[in-house]
Amino acid sequence: MALTAVALRGGAALTDGTRSAYAVAFVVLGVLCLIPMAGALRLHPAAGDAARTVAPGQGRVTQSTVSDSRKSE
Repeated sequence: MALTAVALRGGAALTDGTRSAYAVAFVVLGVLCLIPMAGALRLHPAAGDAARTVAPGQGRVTQSTVSDSRKSE
């Protein structure tokens, strides 16, 4: 929020209109969002595997699991 206010003030100082100030602030915030995206793109493709790996026996309920449990009834 504070960064948005600073970008808006900077845009107002660089331009003469309110609409132009918002445009400058929007571009500044957009460029700042590219920094973490560049870091995310540099990650190894398997970097998130530990977060999404399901422990054995604690998986999601799938259609085959439901049909297998009905067979035992």
